[in-house]
Amino acid sequence: MRFVEVEVLPRLERNHALLDDSRRTYAADGRYGPEVRALIREVRMASAAAGFHAMCAPVALGGGLGHLAYYVAWEAIYRRIGGHSILTPWVIAHRAFGRSAMLMQATPEAQAHCLDDIVAGRTSMCFGLSEPGAGSDATIIKPRAVRGGNGWRITGRTAGGRY
Repeated sequence: MRFVEVEVLPRLERNHALLDDSRRTYAADGRYGPEVRALIREVRMASAAAGFHAMCAPVALGGGLGHLAYYVAWEAIYRRIGGHSILTPWVIAHRAFGRSAMLMQATPEAQAHCLDDIVAGRTSMCFGLSEPGAGSDATIIKPRAVRGGNGWRITGRTAGGRY
């Protein structure tokens, strides 16, 4: 919790006006504005420097504390900061946008291109989930990827976008 007290709460206090005014928080296109993205990046980088950004990442990616430690930390962070803060999810990396076992499956070229920046918290990753009826639960999506020929065949349906 010392990390939250020293690194996160002062940023929340200094940036209260920015984070409390949706006209300043969000850009005209609906994304976080540049100041908010910079603030998220600051917290992510401080978390990476302190060793929290990779708590449940595989040991090979600098993690290894496991999911129990990860969820205990999340509970403590949310109890202290609350769920209303834009910064809360960035205090420790969620498996969808921080160091993740998914990175272990990336090609060496992809790892060389992005891994250092993700490890340092300078950037993050994400995954897209788009299937009718799945909501945000990736465990119930039905598409499958099967290697064949010179690539992959992906089956299933999408909702909203085409890839």
